[in-house]
Amino acid sequence: MMVNRNYCLLCGCGKEKATYKCEGCMNSYCKNHLQDHQKDLELQLDEIENERNILRQTLLEQQQQQQQPNQRLLIEQIDDWKRKSIKKIEQTAEEIGEFILAETNKHFRKVEVNLERLTDEIKEIRQENDFNERNLNDFKAKLEELQRQLNSPTNISLKEENSSSFINKIYVDIAEILKWKQNAITIAGGNGQGNELSQLSRPWSIYIDDDKTIYVVDMFNHRIVAWKQDTLYGEIITSQNQRLNFPSKIIRDKINDCFIIADYANERVVRWSRRAREETIIRDVKCVDVLLYNSEYLYVSDEDKHEVRR
Repeated sequence: MMVNRNYCLLCGCGKEKATYKCEGCMNSYCKNHLQDHQKDLELQLDEIENERNILRQTLLEQQQQQQQPNQRLLIEQIDDWKRKSIKKIEQTAEEIGEFILAETNKHFRKVEVNLERLTDEIKEIRQENDFNERNLNDFKAKLEELQRQLNSPTNISLKEENSSSFINKIYVDIAEILKWKQNAITIAGGNGQGNELSQLSRPWSIYIDDDKTIYVVDMFNHRIVAWKQDTLYGEIITSQNQRLNFPSKIIRDKINDCFIIADYANERVVRWSRRAREETIIRDVKCVDVLLYNSEYLYVSDEDKHEVRR
């Protein structure tokens, strides 16, 4: 708090005094009323902690009772389906029941983890004894969000797949109600157009590997660039030095441990691996897109011939 000659918000005497400006509410208080203001903040923090304790108790009760909305109805549907079915599908029903319980516990665990983080934040700020209205408003907003998450049912329903057999196949359907984040993050490039390792020029397509490495077809730089997760620079795995000319697509052949690249301007399709480097597998094709099916069939689009070949 900053000391200044000003009017105390609570005095009401109309006299200038040595005051202290609260950075949270931006009001000025004399030394006596400053203590009252601090006590009021502590009372508000106590209320937030009480609400947190109530929320934790509700979480524990629901975890013990497993009374997530719609869960009982889902289990009843599964049991009814089991009675009408024959023994060979009992294993499927048990697996679905376990899946629903796992999803419910996952929902509870997510709320519990966020509640633990909020608890740590409150403990830390109380120990430091350095908080204001902005901190309290932030705690209140987080509590409200956790309360909403706890009261929201898991988005699970059961559906039957029509079949020509006398038993309908049953499966779990999870409704997608996730919301897109309003602000995206840049994971490759983002430093203007160029040919540096931190830049891209007309990135045309991407492929994401199992280890979350992103392979970017950097078309106007005539290269393929690999961006590992949480890195600021890419790694060139092929380039114009290896005779790529406006590449348009890259896919992975996991069985043969290689990549397949549509080398558009060179009118060819290339197989590339770190061990054997490149090998032209299809010539005389103005290929924009390729697709590998079960590592057995390669589908190739030919822009000039207006066709797709297998």
